[in-house]
Amino acid sequence: MRETIYIFHTNDLHSHLENWPAIQQFLSDTRKNLGDKASYLTLDIGDHLDRSNIYTEGTLGKGNVHLLNDAKYDYVTIGNNEGITLSHEELETLYIDANFEVIVSNFTELGGNIPSWVLPHKIHVTPTGIRIGIVAATADYGIYYEKLGWQIQEPITRLKEVCNTLRPQVDVLICMSHLGKSLDEILSLEIPQIDVILGSH
Repeated sequence: MRETIYIFHTNDLHSHLENWPAIQQFLSDTRKNLGDKASYLTLDIGDHLDRSNIYTEGTLGKGNVHLLNDAKYDYVTIGNNEGITLSHEELETLYIDANFEVIVSNFTELGGNIPSWVLPHKIHVTPTGIRIGIVAATADYGIYYEKLGWQIQEPITRLKEVCNTLRPQVDVLICMSHLGKSLDEILSLEIPQIDVILGSH
């Protein structure tokens, strides 16, 4: 079975929302041109919000979530701006109205429990039955996360564990990486199970 799968992704927008209407229009027009039977994923790879923007600050990021909803995103991961510029309670409730899912493979509560709003991985099934595994990791600012009541696992080690488990179950494996170019290069060498790395940070 062969299928063309389109992947649209944004990253590190940092609440520069002056261009958001153009991004949303591009996504809408492109999906319309592709037609109802096309397979596509729309992803954000973190740091969509930045509290330097008055809209983000005034809504504590929930306005950014509504923008992602309106643009029909499927999955997002968190960057350091989502992770360490909001209080524990603010991040806990950030995605309460999200119409998309949040994937972070290396993020837990301090006790090791995965928060209810986080998926450590996802298997996305296309209309023709192709199974796309999605993993994600955010940058290891461990000391800052711990002060906010969160825990970050070392990303390479954690992704190896998740990918080893997930790979036999999927046809394609995508990593949403908010780790930066240097760690993405290490990912490509040390975790050959990953087919596509979408980088940011």
